[in-house]
Formats: sequence, C-alpha cells, structure tokens
Amino acid sequence: MENTTSNILKTGFIINEKWVILEFIAKGGMGEVYRAHQLELKRDVAIKVISQSWLESLDDEAEKETGLQRFRREVQAMAKVQHPNVITVHDYGATVIHQNNKEIPIEFIVMEYLPGGTLRSTMDREGFYPDETISREWLRNYFLPVIDGIRALHEAGIIHRDLKPENIFMDGSSPKIADFGLVRSKWSKPVTRSMAVFGSPIYMAPEQFFDLKWANEQADIYSLGKMLYEAVEGATAAKSHPLKSVYLNSVESSFFKAIDQIVRGATAEDKENRIDSVNRLHEYISRCLKDEKKEPFFKVLSGGSRTKSLQRRKWKMAIAGVMAMFVLMATVGFYSPGIIENNQAGSAAFEPFAQESTFIEQQPVIHPQIQPPAGQNTDTFHQLNDIDGTVGLSCEPGC
Repeated sequence: MENTTSNILKTGFIINEKWVILEFIAKGGMGEVYRAHQLELKRDVAIKVISQSWLESLDDEAEKETGLQRFRREVQAMAKVQHPNVITVHDYGATVIHQNNKEIPIEFIVMEYLPGGTLRSTMDREGFYPDETISREWLRNYFLPVIDGIRALHEAGIIHRDLKPENIFMDGSSPKIADFGLVRSKWSKPVTRSMAVFGSPIYMAPEQFFDLKWANEQADIYSLGKMLYEAVEGATAAKSHPLKSVYLNSVESSFFKAIDQIVRGATAEDKENRIDSVNRLHEYISRCLKDEKKEPFFKVLSGGSRTKSLQRRKWKMAIAGVMAMFVLMATVGFYSPGIIENNQAGSAAFEPFAQESTFIEQQPVIHPQIQPPAGQNTDTFHQLNDIDGTVGLSCEPGC
C-alpha cells in the first residue's frame, strides 16, 4: 500500500458525523479513494476526494477551480445512471479538515464499496487464445455486461473516455463501471479552461489523445475493442500498440476469426471506419457466441478500388507465394504485428455478417511515427510519458 503520510484523510477521521475513515485504498491522477463506514446505516462505502497533492501541483486558483468542476461533473454523471453494471453513488458533500494549522476545504463522493478487485482479475495475462471455451465464458459473463453498462451511459448522454480493466470493479461476479473522472455529458457545462487530464494510451482512441473534445461514444468503443484484444492476446501484446488499430495474430477457428473481425472494427484508428455504436458491438459479440454460421462478421467496403485490389493480391499470393507477398509489401505498405495502418483510399465501412471477407496478410515491420488525425490541432499534443501508465493531454475549452 502507498505511503499515507501525504493523504488528505487519516484513519479514524469522521466526515460530517456520518462516515468514519477506515483505510486508504488507492490514489489516481486526480483523486484519493478510501474505505469508510457509514455510521447510521452500518455499511462500508467508498469515499473519493480530490488529491491535495494534485491540486497543489496546479499553477493558479483558476486551474484548481477547473479541477473541482471536473470532479463535480463526475458526480452528476454517475448520479444520472442506475444500472446493475454501473457503480452506485450514495451521496456527495463538502467539509473542512484541519491539517498543519490550516483549514482545508474538501469535496467528496460517497459510492458503494466493492472489495472484489477489478476486471483485470478475470483476465489471463497471457491471453485466453487458443482456449475457445474460456474466451466464450469471459465474453458472456464479463464483457457483455460491461457493454451493457456502457450502453446505459451512452443512452444517458454520457461518454466515459477512460475505460480500462482497472476502472471496472467486480461486485462478486458482476462487473461495475467506475471512475468517471473524464466523463463528458450532454447536460454538463463544458470545462472552459485548458488543463491537463489523464488517461491510459493503451486503451485510448487516437482522436482522444490528440484532442479530448473530439472523443465521442466511439472513443469508448475503441477502448472496449482494446480490452477485448488484450483478453485474447494478452497484456504484453496490448501494451505494444498504444493508439493503434489491432488484430489477432492467429485466427485458426471460425470463432476467433469472428472475434478478430470485431477487434478490427472496434479499434479502427479512423472513427469513421469504426463500429458506430455499443448496440452493434453487443450484437456482433452475441451472434458470435451463438455459433452463427455466417462468418466473418465484416467485410471492408471502399469508395475506390482498394477492396478489389486486395482480393487480387490475396489470390496472387495464394498461387505465387513469395512473389505475391513481395507485391503486397511493395504496394500495400508495411504493417507491424497487431497493427492495421489506416492508409486506405476513400471511406471504408463495416458491413455486418458479410458472406465473404477480405483477409489481409500482415507483414511485421516497424510502423511510422504516430501523427495526429487530419484536421486536428497538433498543439494539443502534450506528451506520452509511459505506455504502462498515464498520459498528459492538453484539454482545450469545451472538453
């Protein structure tokens, strides 16, 4: 457990004569979370406050107020959704604590306490492949309920923007979505001042990395696609490809071919080519679990001649072997393992349950330096600190 000497709340502290702090749980980019006991109802709860060390790191009072606005927006978003796969908010309040002869005002969220770990505990670090039975069980018991929770958020006009296994807590065998620190809601007033926000580049959509306010519901779909990819391929593979489209390295069975198509559709770098809603994502996975004979689920359609040329290359590769592979590398471009580069001509879309598909053999080479999507402001790029941790973004007015 982290050293608690810098934590704002100490064990035994009583908030507003209602909640007694039992222990420190964790600290994130902006918040500190504690386990507390609600005296009147005799139940344990989780209490989240803004980290004082984070507030002290900000340059001026205006930035601190922006941080508090974002915290309040998290409460408002969480309180609007009642769903078995979304964590429940019990209360919100403010108090003043005395520390080092100073009065420190704090605001806090009181949530249900879920001691069962996170979705990470249901995943195998090495990935489920090639075990189809375990993969199906995980999809049915854990991943589809997560999609149900995200669907409830989207129907309420809320985009999470920070989905990852560590932000999904387990209530027994039921996953519950938490940590709404980066949510965007149609009811919330925009945070109008630039500030640094945090997220994980492993699961973050490219458009969100370069400009947070570009992230819509499809940013959550990208994150879900990356989580599905990690569940099948393993944590090491997922960490190797931040901000990129991915595919399964081996697809021998019809089931994993279908999952591969879903992963490709969910993690398309250009959101215009991405699966457009969690309803569709849920439908595709549900049909995959029902052993549908029509597979794969998608075929790439193009406004130009790309699809036909890819089909011709595939045919040539089948009869010409090495020569056709050379043609593919020379004409299509280079692909790194697990990456689908967005160098298609024209606009592409995914057609569900196509009778045929275009499978592209990928060639392992180094992918080019990541560039922001067309039309996005490169000034919003701040820095990528560590693909295992968090990343700083510059959030422009309105995000």
